[in-house]
Amino acid sequence: MCLGQTRPLASLTRASMLRLIPDVDTGRRIRASSIFKAFGEVLPDELIAAEIERLVRDRFVKRCGRKSLQKVNGWAPLHRRIVAVELKLSRVTEALLQAKDHLAFADESYIGLPADLAARIQKAPDRWNRYWELGVGLLAVTKTKCRVVRASKPPSASRDEALQMYVTDKFWRQRSEAIHH
Repeated sequence: MCLGQTRPLASLTRASMLRLIPDVDTGRRIRASSIFKAFGEVLPDELIAAEIERLVRDRFVKRCGRKSLQKVNGWAPLHRRIVAVELKLSRVTEALLQAKDHLAFADESYIGLPADLAARIQKAPDRWNRYWELGVGLLAVTKTKCRVVRASKPPSASRDEALQMYVTDKFWRQRSEAIHH
């Protein structure tokens, strides 16, 4: 906030662009034309220009002359690790599919199930092997505690850092709004 960054990124596109822009502390810069080149095959030039302008206006990025940009990083990263937990009373397959999807941004992703159901699933691991191999973990949940039955061990290459930045920004902004209202 001390840098005037009071608005959320609010866009996965802006988060992706921000990842390409060197931090002001490094002394390095990127030419705007490099961003156009990186995104030009999937986005129209007008949208790329508008997204860059929004990053500048919201003080996430500063211009260095007319053609270069630097990131003004007053906040990232906002996390040390992200752990996603998908809780279900039943519907195991649905929980596993959601937990698998969370691996795109989470460092660890679990399904949390009632302890008796988690125990039955643990006894028949072959049925769920493809999810365990992807790195999804299993938690046994009771009224008073939660126990890791199978640790989440996703490959680090499975995470999209821009998506992780976007999700983290969104979480903290929503949490802050909830606290202040």
